[in-house]
Amino acid sequence: MDDPGYDITDLEGIGSIGQYPFTLIVNPEYDHIEDIDDLVDAYEDGEFTQFAMQGIGHSTHVISFLLRDDFGMEWEEVVPYDGGGPTSEAVISDEVSVGIATATSAREPVEGGDLNVVANLSSEPTDVFPDLEPATELGYPDIDFVAMTTLALYAAPGTDEEQIETLTEALEEATQDEDVQDWSDETGNDVTYGDPESANQTLEETLDEIPDAVDLDNLQE
Repeated sequence: MDDPGYDITDLEGIGSIGQYPFTLIVNPEYDHIEDIDDLVDAYEDGEFTQFAMQGIGHSTHVISFLLRDDFGMEWEEVVPYDGGGPTSEAVISDEVSVGIATATSAREPVEGGDLNVVANLSSEPTDVFPDLEPATELGYPDIDFVAMTTLALYAAPGTDEEQIETLTEALEEATQDEDVQDWSDETGNDVTYGDPESANQTLEETLDEIPDAVDLDNLQE
């Protein structure tokens, strides 16, 4: 909320702890929508005109424009909600019939029959929905830089190297803890340690690729 006094590009990586993909969710009344091809066709035919996402400026806002411009999902109105929970609730209630959710957050409502999940937007399979093919395998663009979320930790520029090393060692130990890995296996939440270099690379690639893919000035307006 406040100016930290440095640029985000100068952050120093501590490490990463895992990844999760975004998925496309549909109200279960529309059971004829079985995959992303069906969804793209439904938008083209005018069956759906809105798309629910998780807030102005959120990564799902960026994804919504990529879905429209690069996937052919021709929504007419993008509807922002205050986070993933409200977005899923909007789709469950059919306030907006189609939206976006992380694989892990969609799992419980899908198992309960309250949602259908029809697309994995990443290029990698997800253990949460192992039968859901990655969108790239169906011929859609690779948008992992925004559709595959990496959970990473960073320190402010100029942080003492010994402090970063201490935090990195603690992070590696925590991610490899037996109880944490058991939880990961049970829930499908990927918990995998990544070193500081991988965290820095993730930040650099994201900051390079998003402006090339989306007109951020227009998005902010």
